[in-house]
Amino acid sequence: MPSLPTEHSTPGSWRRVGATAATVAVVVGALNLGAERHLAHESPNWSHRMVEGKFGLVRRGAAPVDWLVLGDSSAAHGVVPATWRAQTGRSVLNLATVAGLGVAGDAWALQDYVDRVGPPGGVVLVHTLDAWDRPAQAALVGQVPRTWSERQALRPRPEWGPRAHLDQLTSRHLPLYAESGSLISSLFGVRLPAGLVFEMDPDGWVPSRPADPLQRAVDAERFVAGLGHGGLRPLDETVRALSVLGELCARWDLPLVVAQAPLLETVAGHPAVARRTAEVERLVETATAPARVVVLPAELQWEADALEATVDHLLPEAAHAYTRWLADRVEGVVGGVTPGGGGADRAGATPP
Repeated sequence: MPSLPTEHSTPGSWRRVGATAATVAVVVGALNLGAERHLAHESPNWSHRMVEGKFGLVRRGAAPVDWLVLGDSSAAHGVVPATWRAQTGRSVLNLATVAGLGVAGDAWALQDYVDRVGPPGGVVLVHTLDAWDRPAQAALVGQVPRTWSERQALRPRPEWGPRAHLDQLTSRHLPLYAESGSLISSLFGVRLPAGLVFEMDPDGWVPSRPADPLQRAVDAERFVAGLGHGGLRPLDETVRALSVLGELCARWDLPLVVAQAPLLETVAGHPAVARRTAEVERLVETATAPARVVVLPAELQWEADALEATVDHLLPEAAHAYTRWLADRVEGVVGGVTPGGGGADRAGATPP
């Protein structure tokens, strides 16, 4: 390895070092850009692709819509805008991402959409029950295709230490390092089957992976165990995110409809699910003031053959059915919402 120029070196030596460094930077940058483009089509990491893809929809110029759907992957797979539009005539954009962005990701998506497109007609928020106390993961935040300063301007701002900020930066700019496992798997492993390649339609719907009964059974046990026995202890980040959502919805007079994600019937009847449902309702009602919120009751339970590898990811045919149910309930209660007031309306309540 050539030594660095000393104090007695000629200007030409420094120029050669500068040129070498610039060449290395260009090569590394090109390799990372190539890695990012490859991963966009071949990566098995759906979480990263989901975040990048959903925020990318807005960046590429989304149109104004009647309903903006936010939430986690249960909503990303479960709400089909084309089906909603066919049933009601309303335009819908699905910007739901993954639970790993936490509720903060919902607030960021709404801010990003309003900043670039303008306020939607209303917001539908769909989360699975075990997602309400998850923090935003730095590596996933790094997949938001915005500059550092743009990401830092979004509220609520995560209260991270130096390591998390570093993870965010490497995730965004150094996929050769941050997604080395996915790169090795996609370049040198077995090519992904068609059903495992990430796809998203122009309205943000992401068809789920194929069914996997064994993995679904494991997820059912994990899901119930994750609800615990000590009650919901929401993170400060979650409360702040809900507060931002409430503030934005009140400012723009947007109805905010909150719905529970689809759930496997054998799990839906567990006492922990009923307890967590009530806890989530109280949290949403309290933290979103001064917005007026409609909380839809969890009426639907799904048989195993409607779900893929988890208890809350619907297969495409079931997703169309869930969307028709959700569209009918949302359109049926939105007339009873008076945005800008405090508290929350229950679904079907008589308007004040």
